[in-house]
Amino acid sequence: MNWGFISFGTLAPKFLESLLAAEGERLVAVASQSRFEVANKLLPGVKVYRSYEELVSDPAVEIVYISSTHNYHFEHAKMALESGKHVLCEKPMTTSMKDTAELCQLARKKGLFLMEAIWTRFLPAYKAMVSAIQSGEIGDVKYIKADFSFFNDWHQDRRIMNKALAGGSVYDVGIYNISLVANLFGNHPEKVQSVAHFTSTDVDESCAFLLSYSDGQIASCYSGIKLETKNEAVITGANGSVIIHPHWKPAGYTLNINGKQSEHLEIPFVSTGYYHEIIEVSQCIRNGLTESPLMMHDDSIAIAGIMDTILRNIGYK
Repeated sequence: MNWGFISFGTLAPKFLESLLAAEGERLVAVASQSRFEVANKLLPGVKVYRSYEELVSDPAVEIVYISSTHNYHFEHAKMALESGKHVLCEKPMTTSMKDTAELCQLARKKGLFLMEAIWTRFLPAYKAMVSAIQSGEIGDVKYIKADFSFFNDWHQDRRIMNKALAGGSVYDVGIYNISLVANLFGNHPEKVQSVAHFTSTDVDESCAFLLSYSDGQIASCYSGIKLETKNEAVITGANGSVIIHPHWKPAGYTLNINGKQSEHLEIPFVSTGYYHEIIEVSQCIRNGLTESPLMMHDDSIAIAGIMDTILRNIGYK
């Protein structure tokens, strides 16, 4: 398929490396305002636009990958869909449940593919871990503990520190915790509780949140941007547990069955890891699907709703 990129920041080159490793996938155009000269120099043979409108109007572009700052995702995805392009949009798809639902409705109306790029769900190790849990290897799962936090000392104008650009820990890394829990426990927790600490720029520096379900399942999660944590998830069932580390980019997992020796399974990903979601997107489109069965529209809408509740609870919204 012929891809066009909206934005050419930090994620796009890593995504491109995996795109080039996928047979039949091609980058034909990039639109970047702040990094136009860089893209033009690094991408010979690729059309480079300063205008996003020019990119979505390019007839050679079949699908648009969006990695602009979070606050622009809705605008850019809507523009691409209205121009008849399939869309893979970086997480979070938008900054609200309302906007995410609107994009999904628009994609369905136009018969176009749309997916939130939560690439973790497509990694071989993650899929194998989910399969092992669903097959009952560790028994009935009742508790998940997941953290994703890193330390940064970036200037307050950087995206992640800037509220106008939808910065903060929940939007940036907390979404991986939420996606994992929703994938294993379901999209609709009975209760969402959260507390947070804020930076001087009014974004959440850290956030702890608890998702509880009507059948007794509980998930305890932490996200942060000023503290280095293990970035692992421990999923505990009646007969044992599974540990994935790092849970947002696993190349394997550890299986602990009560009374038995731990077993670590190595299941590496291809290239930079984005390869697997690229293959999924391409296959879905070729099969006439408008959403992936592994990352459905309802999943994205529900995750956005959980984030809305967390952010309202802590006073971000």
